[in-house]
Amino acid sequence: MLTCTGALSRNRALGVEIGRGKTREEALEGKDTVAEGVLNTISTRALAEREGVDMPIVWAVHRILFEGQPPRLAISELMTRELRAEQD
Repeated sequence: MLTCTGALSRNRALGVEIGRGKTREEALEGKDTVAEGVLNTISTRALAEREGVDMPIVWAVHRILFEGQPPRLAISELMTRELRAEQD
């Protein structure tokens, strides 16, 4: 919970900067600390792909962080995707 809401959270600070239009590289520039969510995105995506699990939020975060997709577009794609059951 703190990672999402805490003012000192490195992950939240990175997300705020990206939300303001910075790239991942720009948001991380000059930082001595690690926003572990960046590397976790890579690991989570790889694990989901390996196990065949659909994780649209992970895909969207990966596109934002590593493919330069604007956050607004990612949110729009998530909110307009076809509805489906959460469990198969």
